[in-house]
Amino acid sequence: MHGMTRLGAVALALSTALIGGAIALAAPQRAITIAGSDNTFDKTELTADPGEELDITFVGVGFTSAHSIRFDLGGGNTVGTEPATLGVSHKLKFNAPVEPGLYDYYCDVGNHRQLGMTGTLIVGSPGQAARVVPVEGSNYKYVPSEIVATPGEALDVQFKNVQGTHDIVFDLDAGRQEKTARIQAGSEASLKFNAPVTPGTYDYYCTVGMHRANGMFGTLVVAAPPERRKVTIVGTNFAYDPNRVTVRPSEPVTIEFKNDMGFHDIVFELDGGRKLQTSRFQAPGTEDLVFDAPAAPGSYVYYCSVGMHRANGMEGTLVVEAEGSTPPPSLTATASPTPSPTAPPTVAVSPVVRDLRNPHGLWYQSVTFQGVAQAALIVSEGGTGAPKPGEFTPGSGDGRVQVLGLDNPALQLTIMDNMTNAIDPGAGIIGANHAIPWPLDPSTPPTSLSLLVAQSGGPGQLRPAEAAKILKVGLILGTPTVLADTLAYETANNPDGADPTQGGIDSNPWRLVPSPAGDAVFIVDAGANDILKMDPTTGALSTWAVLEPYEDGAQEAIPTGLAFSPVDPFTAYVSLLGGFAGPTGRILRLTDVNKDGDVLDENETNELVAGLDRPTALAYSPAGRLYVAELGARRISYVPELSATGGAVQTVPVVKGVSSVTAMVFEPNGDVLVTYDIDGPATGRPSQSPDTIGRIAAGAFDPSGVPTAVPTTPSPTTPVPTPTTPPATAPTTGHKIFLPVGLKLVPLGG
Repeated sequence: MHGMTRLGAVALALSTALIGGAIALAAPQRAITIAGSDNTFDKTELTADPGEELDITFVGVGFTSAHSIRFDLGGGNTVGTEPATLGVSHKLKFNAPVEPGLYDYYCDVGNHRQLGMTGTLIVGSPGQAARVVPVEGSNYKYVPSEIVATPGEALDVQFKNVQGTHDIVFDLDAGRQEKTARIQAGSEASLKFNAPVTPGTYDYYCTVGMHRANGMFGTLVVAAPPERRKVTIVGTNFAYDPNRVTVRPSEPVTIEFKNDMGFHDIVFELDGGRKLQTSRFQAPGTEDLVFDAPAAPGSYVYYCSVGMHRANGMEGTLVVEAEGSTPPPSLTATASPTPSPTAPPTVAVSPVVRDLRNPHGLWYQSVTFQGVAQAALIVSEGGTGAPKPGEFTPGSGDGRVQVLGLDNPALQLTIMDNMTNAIDPGAGIIGANHAIPWPLDPSTPPTSLSLLVAQSGGPGQLRPAEAAKILKVGLILGTPTVLADTLAYETANNPDGADPTQGGIDSNPWRLVPSPAGDAVFIVDAGANDILKMDPTTGALSTWAVLEPYEDGAQEAIPTGLAFSPVDPFTAYVSLLGGFAGPTGRILRLTDVNKDGDVLDENETNELVAGLDRPTALAYSPAGRLYVAELGARRISYVPELSATGGAVQTVPVVKGVSSVTAMVFEPNGDVLVTYDIDGPATGRPSQSPDTIGRIAAGAFDPSGVPTAVPTTPSPTTPVPTPTTPPATAPTTGHKIFLPVGLKLVPLGG
């Protein structure tokens, strides 16, 4: 829920700069990306070592005006970029001042600085006392005769003369000289200066008579900083390569994050609550993180903080390992629900449909096809097309919605195709999250039947125009129209009250769930952290539930699944994805106690389950039991339902080893269909984008000894006519509507 930055390709070369009366010589460059929007910088505080060479990429992301960045380095010396319009980048290289302190940077376009478009460059440790170095002088020597300092370090040489008349003079970099007055025995003098930024040896000596020739001299040793090991991590959708990096305790490390695809960042959670991260930026681009590895051996997580990218598998492990030792257990939080007495079995998943394009949603439907009643799935795919930075237009990707026969390969209807597939800064790929038929009345003729499609969304100023919409399209032939605009509703109402100036306006409709009465559709908005109630005829929206941030305010709720109780139409359950440092996902019970049409009143929201590892889907079995799929734990668990007055419960894992489940739906016979990554178990990947629909036999579910609710009613049967040849010319709305179309179907067990 933050703004977007994009890296450009315009470079501005700077030579060595004269700063504060001294030449700041080249030091290892550190890459920093800063975005300027209306009227603020995404980073309002930067830190640098004295004399450190900085490599700044400034990105303009303002809609109303161009912006620039200019640094005031003291002494009338400033460096800055030209103004950058939306999407344009400029490079800026310079050395930080050698004197510790606070230095302003700002936008020098118009009155933007006066409007608050400013930041602070913190050099060294401003306000912190210089290191005191006692030096004693006598005939004819200094004690000590060697002083060791780090580049640019602030020193306070306390010179005490115990014999004769002496002074102390330091010959430093580029002709710079620091010296005391000549003082008599018993006197003292103080000399404050910054060590040279260039490693090397520098003389200090006494200038009185022949004292230097007689041995009254010493050496200031400016030690080179420890050599940093450079590690390049490449980011794509949705993975890091490598996803495991091994270092030594306290080893100096430079992480070069190279974003090759999509809109990403990289965040390291280290020791003592230390958290380091790059900016979020659009591919292609590179940004560095410079830090010392934790001193304590262990495992530390790194991940992408954009949208649900981490939930989709974009994470890795920094292993701190002592010489010759075995890596200790992870230091990342690992709290989880108390395991059931019997560990869940690894259950075989039979692939039904393969080679899908990142399926997000499933809907089971009985249909009549070519005069025969049969089972089908409505499959919503986000798409997996290559990113096309800057091309936020329909037709650039392969998201789609299909109706697929579960046991009949001839039933293959593509309802929507060629959906926008450009890389969005928040939700990854813009395509279909979920589609359901409407109306649900089984007597509806197919020519009057439509699909409601949740078009994915996410934050970012350059999201495609199609993002975060509910579309309506005829099942047979038709032009998609916008039924409801969840992003517009979020912008106008902002139900969760997130700060709009901090990227709080966000929408990503993830699930569509019909009401128990069949008169409304509930929209689970993972971006807006709410559940909206929609009139499926008019598209009118209202707020049904608001999912508040976690207690500490540091973690958004991120709702993912919604299931209504089969025995109480006023009670539903919602899964919350939670955070990533540990299993913090939850399931909440939502009960419309006063039956006013929402669950916004006090005591209508209660926690049922805590400690889940990124739950993504909820579903009731035909026997009336509730199940939850966990992306992080790669498992499906039974969720006991206590009475409305009961407290939290403990889930019972029943299936494990299923990677990247983003959706699940039960068949009438109790088998469950899931989207999953068929290669995940073999490679050990905790989560990746799914590419397969698989079937898990009913025998793996419904553990013995648990209560059974009233069985649900199977889905109605809707006749579907035999496909006809598609029209020669596809609609020009940005989506192609046609049937039939081929898809590789793998027989059961294949």
